[in-house]
Amino acid sequence: MSVSWEHAYGACEPAAAELLRAVSALGLTVVTSPGVGAAVDLTPSETAAAMAELVRSGWAEPAAGVGHHAVDERARGWLGTHARVTPARAAVIIRRFAEYHTAALDLRRHDPADAGAWLARHRAEVLAAVRACDHGGLRRTGTRLASAAWPFAGRVRDPDWWQGLADAGEALAIAERDPSLLADLLHRSAATFAGHDDRLRAEAQWVRALAIIRRRDASARVTPAERDRGAAVLTGMGALYCGWGRLSKALDAYLELAELHRAAGDAAGVAEALTRVAATMHLAGRLSSASDQFAQADEAMAPVTGAGDAAPGALTFHARILMWWGRALWEQGHHGAARRRWSRALAMLVDVDDAAADHVRALLATAQEDPLPGGYPIPAPDDALRHDGGVSNTSSSSSGGKG
Repeated sequence: MSVSWEHAYGACEPAAAELLRAVSALGLTVVTSPGVGAAVDLTPSETAAAMAELVRSGWAEPAAGVGHHAVDERARGWLGTHARVTPARAAVIIRRFAEYHTAALDLRRHDPADAGAWLARHRAEVLAAVRACDHGGLRRTGTRLASAAWPFAGRVRDPDWWQGLADAGEALAIAERDPSLLADLLHRSAATFAGHDDRLRAEAQWVRALAIIRRRDASARVTPAERDRGAAVLTGMGALYCGWGRLSKALDAYLELAELHRAAGDAAGVAEALTRVAATMHLAGRLSSASDQFAQADEAMAPVTGAGDAAPGALTFHARILMWWGRALWEQGHHGAARRRWSRALAMLVDVDDAAADHVRALLATAQEDPLPGGYPIPAPDDALRHDGGVSNTSSSSSGGKG
């Protein structure tokens, strides 16, 4: 068989031979995109013609998926021994191949839905490219590709592929001795696992990421970007634990989030984290504790909105904290205290957010024996609380409208 492969290889047109050398350098079992040809300077049409020749001569055969071709297993063995390229040439091929796929997943250039569909079709090549980058000088190229793939990975309904991408990217970051990069990849993969209810793997990834961030924070080497990542990790963990029903763990995450923002001097961040703590307390039925946390969130926002030049978004967010605090007080029967918080909220919202102001007026007009009007309920702990300083009035909660 070796003789026949050697004869077939010698009979290949130059473009087809180049394609085989790329397949060998990349360790591909399936070819799914023109990226293989691009790695050896072939145009898409030249790549298609070369692949057609390889199919005719037995090197590959059509596989599941439009334009997908499986490389013959025996041919791969022969190529690995007889069609090797120099290490320098292999590095060029791997780099070009990885960069081709990274560009295809660039959020700045492609619609997310289109990029996600593209990744689903070409996931085998993407994973092969990340794995092929496990060489000095190429690892950063591989981690860039892994980072680019994670935002769309949830559109690939293949948990084994997610795990493969996680393992490959993390191995590159570890080999590069870059803990910040490793934490970022762990967070990205955890978000995908959590988004598809794989709580155990999401928790494991986030716990590892948080341990890295804590070590760096303890050594005073944490950067603002790493602190932001730490906030994202803790927010994700809190939401994960809330959905899991592990509310004490969620509280731990949100309280640590508040401390992280406090250390950074981010008053609005502290208020948002404390609001998540309050919402978790409310979810657990601990109304008095929820009120205490809303009070602390109000106190944290005071320096932000107390100045005359407070941004409208900050005023809206602070007002909604007061609205939620009032609801918690109302549920405990503290109607006068609730109305005082709503009156403060209304003063902040006038000429800032007419819809929210009208809702507060409706709250203030509610008789003690009547149910509170719907809208702006106490949020679920994992709601997006701020968007340009505010929250959506479509936020929902199992406690919405109670009182």
